Amino acid sequence: MAETSKTPKKKRHSTSSTASGDSVSKQSPKPTALTGSSRKIKDHCADWHNYINKWDSINDQGFQLVSSIANCKIQAQSSEAPEKTVNVITREGDINNLQEGSHKMPVELNDYCTQLETAYNSMSKLVKKMEIICTNLKGVCDLELHQNNGAWSDKPLFQTWPTKLFYDASSELLSMYKKELPIKQIILQEIAHTEDRDRLMFYVATWLHQPYIEDNSKTLLESMLVETGHR
Repeated sequence: MAETSKTPKKKRHSTSSTASGDSVSKQSPKPTALTGSSRKIKDHCADWHNYINKWDSINDQGFQLVSSIANCKIQAQSSEAPEKTVNVITREGDINNLQEGSHKMPVELNDYCTQLETAYNSMSKLVKKMEIICTNLKGVCDLELHQNNGAWSDKPLFQTWPTKLFYDASSELLSMYKKELPIKQIILQEIAHTEDRDRLMFYVATWLHQPYIEDNSKTLLESMLVETGHR
């Protein structure tokens, strides 16, 4: 009897080799980086934090300088013959309306005044950078309105804040620092030419306490940082 040929059975491929591939495909995707308006807003919130910290640092330095200038003036008035003096020429048209002439003052007074002017100039540059933030955020708001036919988007870019709130908070902060800067300038221009002790102390206190920087400035800043995930 002829032998019947048997068809060889096909080997089944193990599915274990695909298990690792399946596990890779099920891994959580990496978070995507912010782009567009979200990126700009988050970066500008970080800028606010940096600029305000720099302002506070410069203000502390300026306070030490203003205090030193006031002390020099008071000591010069109380001393009959200071050991080291230098002639300080008043400028025509000063706020105090001092006549052109010379006054004997401690030699270090000029150095303090020069350093105070440098501090003021740095503060002025910071305010200009703050203005740029507000200009850019205004552009972000205008873009959103344009894309939504004049309406605000119902979907927040981060957690709960609408886009306009970032611009409003920034504008409020900018208004405070723009009002404070001229006060610093007046103190810079007048303190070295002031003879009245009470007025000198007033300038020192005003520089330190910054009347136009309101208490809620810190709250506004922290709220923006929390909303954008910096905190």
